[in-house]
Amino acid sequence: MKDQAQFNTYVKRMCSLRTLLRESGKIASSRPGMPMSGHITCPVCEGKVHYTHAQSGAVTMQGCECFTEGPYEEGHITVRREDLEEVAQQGGYKLSEHADKIIERTNANGGYCPCRPLQDVPCPCEFMPGEVEKDGHCHCNLFVKGDEPAEVLELEDTADFDVDKHVDQCIRLRRWLADEGHISHEVPKQDMQGHVKCHFCQGSVYYTQSAYNGHVTMNGCYCLSGHVYHE
Repeated sequence: MKDQAQFNTYVKRMCSLRTLLRESGKIASSRPGMPMSGHITCPVCEGKVHYTHAQSGAVTMQGCECFTEGPYEEGHITVRREDLEEVAQQGGYKLSEHADKIIERTNANGGYCPCRPLQDVPCPCEFMPGEVEKDGHCHCNLFVKGDEPAEVLELEDTADFDVDKHVDQCIRLRRWLADEGHISHEVPKQDMQGHVKCHFCQGSVYYTQSAYNGHVTMNGCYCLSGHVYHE
């Protein structure tokens, strides 16, 4: 990369392409039951983007002029601190003082983000550049801006996390939001967002629903156990 601005543009472009693939149903939002592959037209340069989504959850993209640094590949077996430090340096970020703990949890989770246990999001994740730019740190607080220290998200032990209970609570909360008209049971005609007091725990739940595919994001209240629900 010639400079930081060029690197940031490249990362954002790769993240945008991956998000487009997910939102258009070309790849899965988690590990697919069987490999997925194909090609789409790049919205930036109108070239062909060839993609694969392996059963491990790793996505590979290549093809059009936007891939100035070669193919985009995911699915590292082990997340290494030195690799993350290189990513941070190129992006103008740094690793938080709790990075070793977060890296340990990430590797215990198969190389996937430990803060999003219901999604197989490889680390570094596609959301990281936007989160660091907006909030000064990524969701896990693994990457932080060099000039903005961040409070670190407390990560519970994976062994103590009851996934089935968490799923049930997310489904119940999503259904309640739809029944109350805060989101739609179907794909809405326009984006929906806001926050409301949770009927179950009385905490504030923040929600969005996309008019593109109806996917819902929720975060905030105690029912979500400190995690972000994202479809």
